[in-house]
Amino acid sequence: MRTNREWFWENITPEESAAMLQGQPAGTFLVRCSRTPGCLAVSYVAKNGTVKKSLVSRYPNGGFTLDDQGTCLNHCLNRYDRPNAHL
Repeated sequence: MRTNREWFWENITPEESAAMLQGQPAGTFLVRCSRTPGCLAVSYVAKNGTVKKSLVSRYPNGGFTLDDQGTCLNHCLNRYDRPNAHL
């Protein structure tokens, strides 16, 4: 399933997301459903060209955090949701 957000891929595996991102420019990312129940995962190309992933968890109050570091997901998506930055 795809949404109106080009960066969200619901039904792909971590391996498929890594393959899609391989060779893309640094900062390219996608969001997918995580294997961890109730969570999402962000897969992205790091500055050195490697594909990395971060777990997105939900706060009890309804907000989201990236890798339990308190980083607001909305801030990250607004910062990086620009043309040609996502698949």
